Amino acid sequence: ILEELRDRASARAYAALWRDGDLEVVEIRGRRGSRELPDVTKGFRGAAHALALGKIYLSGLPRAQWPRYLRGPTYRRYTSATIATPEALAQHLRTVRDSGLAFDLQEFAAGSCCIAVPVHRGADKDLIASVGISVPARRFTAERHTLTGVIREIAAEATAELSSLADDLPPALLE
Repeated sequence: ILEELRDRASARAYAALWRDGDLEVVEIRGRRGSRELPDVTKGFRGAAHALALGKIYLSGLPRAQWPRYLRGPTYRRYTSATIATPEALAQHLRTVRDSGLAFDLQEFAAGSCCIAVPVHRGADKDLIASVGISVPARRFTAERHTLTGVIREIAAEATAELSSLADDLPPALLE
C-alpha cells in the first residue's frame, strides 16, 4: 500500500497504528527529494494532535481515550499552526470524522503539509491503520485535490482488499 501510495503521489508515505493509547508510525516509504517530517521515523510515538495520521485516530475516540499529553488545558506547539487547545482540536476533529480525511497544514513542521486517511477492515469498518503522505507546503497548495484523490483511492483499494481477505478467513484470525 505504501509503495503504491509513494509512487502514485510522488511523496513520502507513512502508515500508523494506535498502540498502547497513542499514535505510532509503523512504516515509512520515501524517495530521494521527498519531503520528510523531521524526527518522524519508524517507531515515532506522540504528536497525534499535530499529525494528520493521528487526527484520523483521535476523530474516532472519546476524549477519555486520548493520550495523557492531550488531557491538559493546552497542548505542545510544534509550530505556530499547531492546534493547541482541546476545544479547537475537538472542533477540527468533527471535520475529520465527517470527511474521513485529515490534514496537517504545517502543524508539525513548518514547510510540510500532510494528508491522511483511514484504512478499514471488513464491513464493520474497524479502523486498522491510518496512511498518509507529506509534501512541501507549496506543492500541497498547488496539488491538494489531486493528492487527496490519490490517497483516497489507494485507501479504498486497501480497504476492499482487506475486506475480501476478512471474508475468506476465520474470525479468530482477524483479531
